[in-house]
Amino acid sequence: MLKTLALILMALMVVQLLFAQSHQSHIQHPLFFLHRTADPITVFYQLNLNEDGNINEKRPIKASVIKHNETGAAVAVSAISGKINYGIVSKSLGNGVFEVRLTEYHQLAMYLQKGADSKQYQLYIKDGGKKLLLKRVFVKMVGGKSGPAKARYIDLFTIYTEDGAQILKRIHLITDS
Repeated sequence: MLKTLALILMALMVVQLLFAQSHQSHIQHPLFFLHRTADPITVFYQLNLNEDGNINEKRPIKASVIKHNETGAAVAVSAISGKINYGIVSKSLGNGVFEVRLTEYHQLAMYLQKGADSKQYQLYIKDGGKKLLLKRVFVKMVGGKSGPAKARYIDLFTIYTEDGAQILKRIHLITDS
């Protein structure tokens, strides 16, 4: 029974990720998307450009939400949810490079800068001297029925910029005791 339940949950996650990817084409200048278990939405993080087409220096990334249980249209994250759950804090490091952190997990530094080949802004993380292009984030949540939900782990789906290899980086937040 436990194996069947696990398979059903995995199938649901795959369907939700495929749904999110199919709607990513509606998002202009996408950087990465985030999905959490037990959450009917996917958050898309995208480049925030001014009217003149240049990057917004004060807020270089903005978030949009796709609600899976509705029409699929992207809607802006509410101010409260954006600051608490899905928000981005950034600071300019100069020369068009920004350090970016998620408000929900500020320990992970990400870097928004133009790619060497593409000359377009992309979001990177650094791991052991490797520069990894961030594509999507999955957060495994536990609890929530009788108390607050907590993140068990975060999966970062990345691409190694040197050879194009896809790398999954898992950050464990709660360990089984």
